Amino acid sequence: MPVLVVQGGADRLVRPAMTAAYVRRLAARGATVRLKTYAGADHSGVIAPSMPDVLAWMQDRLAGLPVPSPREETPGNGYDGAG
Repeated sequence: MPVLVVQGGADRLVRPAMTAAYVRRLAARGATVRLKTYAGADHSGVIAPSMPDVLAWMQDRLAGLPVPSPREETPGNGYDGAG
């Protein structure tokens, strides 16, 4: 099952390093995981900026599009919304 994890880069409740470790564990167990980090966003502040990416992710999965190779994504580094 494909999994999208969004993380605020400034989250002090769930630290980015903890999320990255969780994503690595999921991937090691065979999950197709995409981690997207939003610089400057805190725990609840990640919701609004991640919505376009979350909706695009869901739309792509419902359309049957494959998940691109798992890798960490930070908005502004070339992520085009697909996958």
